[in-house]
Amino acid sequence: MFKKTVNGVLILSFIFCITACTKTPERAILGKWEEIKNKKEQLEFKKDGKLVIYDEGDAKGIVHYEFIGENRIKIHASGTEDEIVEISILGKELKWNVNNPAKLTIYKKIK
Repeated sequence: MFKKTVNGVLILSFIFCITACTKTPERAILGKWEEIKNKKEQLEFKKDGKLVIYDEGDAKGIVHYEFIGENRIKIHASGTEDEIVEISILGKELKWNVNNPAKLTIYKKIK
């Protein structure tokens, strides 16, 4: 009986840790990302919904982003049409696709 109780507690603890420790895409995307092929471009996602775009270390623009699904975000820049981006985050890798699989961009997390 004691062994079954201990096993049950261990299983529940494991399940709780897995679900509690898993980052949502909204949390996982926060921070600074650098393009793998062209290390000149960086993206920095902030908690307040701002996305800072860097080119060669200089901030080139600030836009707003919003999750509209688990793997889709809407980018809004003043004076332009909103853009939908499909993303995939696996560990420290961000795959970024703007409506064209041929234009897939891969970033690695640096901060």
